[in-house]
Order: sequence, then structure tokens, then C-alpha cells
Amino acid sequence: MKSTFLFLGLGKLALEGLYIEFLTRHQELLARLPTSCATVKHLKLDLYPDKKPIEVVMFLLRRYPNLQTLCISIKTLSLTSMGNVGGQILLEELNSQSMLKCLRKVEIKYFGGSGSELDLVRFLLGNGSVMKEMDITYSRHKRADKATRTFLNDMVLAFTKVSPDVAISFS
Repeated sequence: MKSTFLFLGLGKLALEGLYIEFLTRHQELLARLPTSCATVKHLKLDLYPDKKPIEVVMFLLRRYPNLQTLCISIKTLSLTSMGNVGGQILLEELNSQSMLKCLRKVEIKYFGGSGSELDLVRFLLGNGSVMKEMDITYSRHKRADKATRTFLNDMVLAFTKVSPDVAISFS
């Protein structure tokens, strides 16, 4: 699988393949990223459901103050679990203010319900002050397990939401 960094123009950015995984292994690059990229309004990400890629995503989201839509595809094979990555991702204080003040829509595909994935959903709901919708599509494995889906739905719906208007849908 290749890594792709695509600036699609018109405020669209796609970080696909192993791009996020690469940043978990080369954390010194995080410090070299622009502190703000106000032109990005639409972001598409591929990531693995482990703690470090989720932390990198939360770190990156601070860089896009005008982000309006976010589409995340969760990958099934976790490369970070194959070896010890080491190091600590230095996250700035994430919840001091709502940093996702323009984020209106979040789409999460292939959601498996891991602790890290739930942390990301909690983070997005806790910081998306104008969010209108969050669409969560379960992985094929989770779609077959109704009891687990119901449990995860209830858990997500119980998370604190800073936007009073957010509608969360599951499929």
C-alpha cells in the first residue's frame, strides 16, 4: 500500500495510505508541519485504529482551523501493533478550547469500536462546536454483531457533545 499526500485544491486534502502511520514512526516531522493551514476545509484520512495514529490525527486537526468536513477510513490491519514504535507524541493541550470551530460533518468508515477509535469520536464530539452530523459506518465484522453495535451506539451517544445540534447516525 502506498502513502498519498494529495492537496486536491479548493481547500481539500487527502492523507491516504500509510501517511499517518509514517508520521507515527517519524514524529520529528510533526514539529516541522505548518502550525496552521487555514485553507483546508475538507480532509480525508486513512488510519489504523491504534493509539498513536489516533494521537497524530488529533494533533493534526489543530492545524486546520477552518475544517468543515472530515472523512476517516479506519484500516483493518494495524502495523503499529506489529512492533514497538517507541517515543511519545507531544500533544498540546487539546481540550483548552474548541479547536474544531468550523467542523460541520464527520464521516467515519469501517468503524470497529476499539478504545482508540472511541477516543477519537469522543475528541471530535467534545471539540466540534458547530457540528451538525456524524455518520459512523461499522466494519463488516461489527455489522454482523448486533449486540456489540447496540452497546457501541449507546456508548457514543452518551459522550459529551459541545454542539447541541449534532445528529449521530450509525450504519
